Amino acid sequence: MKSHATPRSKLSDVGTTIFAVIGQLASEHDALNLAHGSPNFACDPRLVDAAVAAMRAGHNQYAPMTGLPALRAAVAHKFAHLTGTRYDVDDEVTIVASASQGLYAAISGLVHVGDEVIYFEPIATPRSCGCRARLRLRSSFPPSAASGWTGTRWQGVSRRGPA
Repeated sequence: MKSHATPRSKLSDVGTTIFAVIGQLASEHDALNLAHGSPNFACDPRLVDAAVAAMRAGHNQYAPMTGLPALRAAVAHKFAHLTGTRYDVDDEVTIVASASQGLYAAISGLVHVGDEVIYFEPIATPRSCGCRARLRLRSSFPPSAASGWTGTRWQGVSRRGPA
């Protein structure tokens, strides 16, 4: 039975994600695509053995929400070594599963409806787009082909203002 209700998309203007573009290019050029974390080759048996050993030792995919304490400490130590800035491991360092998750959490937690957020395209993932739709983020600045798709056109950012 078909439903008579037609949902209205909040993302009708989002278009193709960067991951779709990279996937298509990788396929066309027979290149290795690590954009989704799913390589097209078999996993090294040593990695499988290590994963099994970790699971038998009681580890699983459910890490503490802020990340494993040892990993947070290692990241803080590395950052201090590279920059000289020290962060409190328990209160100022959080490990996330991906950059997308971290961006989504930061935007969702800190940006309020009506706030203006300047973001740069292409937006990495649909999660970021979901934030955009929910919060009505406005000021989009796609990269310039003239710059070789790198760099930020800061003059356009300062001139353009809210969309």
